[in-house]
Amino acid sequence: TATWEDRVLMAFDYVMNERIIYDATNGADGSFIVSANHSYGIAGVPSDAPLWCAAHDVAGQLGILSAGATYNSYTNVDLIGDLPTSCPEDHLITVTAMDQNDNQYQSGYGLTTIDLGSPSNGSTSEATPVVTGTVPLLLSTACPSFIQLYKDYPDSISLLIKDYILAGVDQVADLQGKTVTGGRLNAFNAMKLLLTEQCGQSF
Repeated sequence: TATWEDRVLMAFDYVMNERIIYDATNGADGSFIVSANHSYGIAGVPSDAPLWCAAHDVAGQLGILSAGATYNSYTNVDLIGDLPTSCPEDHLITVTAMDQNDNQYQSGYGLTTIDLGSPSNGSTSEATPVVTGTVPLLLSTACPSFIQLYKDYPDSISLLIKDYILAGVDQVADLQGKTVTGGRLNAFNAMKLLLTEQCGQSF
């Protein structure tokens, strides 16, 4: 019987193979996958699923950033763990949920494990795809020179995209001391940072 880790790794294999085929055929086949959404609701710590955690950085070598949803309960992930949001891999962005008033919405937190909040109608499984979708949004608006950098150095440039997403957050009171950034996703701010620093475009 396949374990959760086995199933997740099979999903990773599909995503990575599509990107590998795309790169190998110069876009004639496969898919130009730049981000992947992960929402499972599995309790655990990285030592319970080492291959699962490591897969985020393996995918990251191809330029695929992962976004992971945390608990749908007010839980300190730093203390009890969660998969995948306890995974320490660099190519993973960990997400908690915010309501329309910028209050954390009954979801996990952690000063060292949860990166940022994201808008939601009530669950981290709704909040996390907003972050996942921000990655292709940024690439879709970037200048050709940055796209070429991403294709030439997918590992490091995908991490730079993550940096812009985290640096672009709006600071919100309800996340202070609860998340790495203390803020909620602002895709426009992330876009401004990328285009200003990489493409010479001002706002």
